[in-house]
Amino acid sequence: LIRSVEWTRDILNQFADFLEGKFGVSVIDVKYNSLYALAPSWQSILAPPPLLTAFRRRKYTIVHLIREKTIEHALSQLIAASTGVYVAYAEDALSGKGPIDVDVTSLLRMARMYLNEIELVKAWLSGYPNARTISYEAFAEGSETVRTHMLKDICSRGDGKFRSYGEPAVKKIVRDWRQ
Repeated sequence: LIRSVEWTRDILNQFADFLEGKFGVSVIDVKYNSLYALAPSWQSILAPPPLLTAFRRRKYTIVHLIREKTIEHALSQLIAASTGVYVAYAEDALSGKGPIDVDVTSLLRMARMYLNEIELVKAWLSGYPNARTISYEAFAEGSETVRTHMLKDICSRGDGKFRSYGEPAVKKIVRDWRQ
């Protein structure tokens, strides 16, 4: 499929118009595996993806959610690929799956690659005032006060609106991103 820069720009603008019209979205959490979903046929890996460029142009708040514990993150990815369980809603989601063989060299390589991805995205977002890098661990393990402060900081960067008790008025478009 050959996609031109103009075609890509038009599709991204239509997508942003849809999000703004239907959901009032101005805060985006973009996943690494989605960054080049809409890109021209040739795109340098070092250049910011058109998706980020389009959202920056519209002054969206961009949330860069990272994992500080890169070894655990890599191990989680290997377990998910091995078991087919990517999201667990219960403690026993992996019961009966048996032991998993982990190649330590592959695990360490994956963790290093993830660190490289983090640094590349940070470079793309550097200098953009509406970008926030947040540690998953700090958010998940933080107190309610810490999480509320983080959410207020994120939503104050764009057009996010808060209810009186400090919870962001943000709609989750898809309950589980794999759907």
